[in-house]
Amino acid sequence: GHLVIPRVGAPVMVVMSYLWGYKRGGLRYKARKKLLDVHQVRDFDEATLRELIGDLPAWVKFPDYDRAMWLNNALIKWWPCLSTAICRTVKQRLQKLLQKKKPDLFSSIVFETFSMGSLPPRCSGAKVYNTNEEEIILDLEMTWAATNADIVLSVRLAQGTVALPVQLSQVLFQGTVRLIFKPLVPQWPCFGAISVAFVGKPQVDFSLRLIGGELMSVPGLAPALHDLLKN
Repeated sequence: GHLVIPRVGAPVMVVMSYLWGYKRGGLRYKARKKLLDVHQVRDFDEATLRELIGDLPAWVKFPDYDRAMWLNNALIKWWPCLSTAICRTVKQRLQKLLQKKKPDLFSSIVFETFSMGSLPPRCSGAKVYNTNEEEIILDLEMTWAATNADIVLSVRLAQGTVALPVQLSQVLFQGTVRLIFKPLVPQWPCFGAISVAFVGKPQVDFSLRLIGGELMSVPGLAPALHDLLKN
């Protein structure tokens, strides 16, 4: 009925002591490495940091920008309705612009489908400007990875030729959107109009695919479309 405690030999004690010391040494090494890494990062310039971790969000770089997580939460709920309205407006305006700016290689270019997908853009920073005018200026730094957007262009190279369906996929966007509410009035919704514009040229990237064929088999099509859509 007595508890028997097994004897632990010297070799076992040596092994256990070694393992315990090895673990403590590993923890000290990780802690020291972390301190050294933090110390080195403090000495990096902005260009080096960008290479290591990419572009920092505006609320990190600039103290006058807010993080605006509330806006991202609202966009998730609002996006199905908002994307439908944006698609309708953007499609109409882009259609006229593409037709006007198309290169001589194309006889016509129209949208067959234009859907922004189910993934909303994200706001990485928001800033409100104080002005002396009766207005509110709000800058939103936006990023958008439209991996499931459905955008198909019908491109015709010459009159009487078959239209080529070209799909835009993996659309990536980054830029600052400026909203101006002006003039401010004492009746709902308390502003007379809202204008929307980009601050500078946004960064846009995408992939092109010829539906049912090989895009590079049509000479000049891919570079001409890239230049037209980006510019």
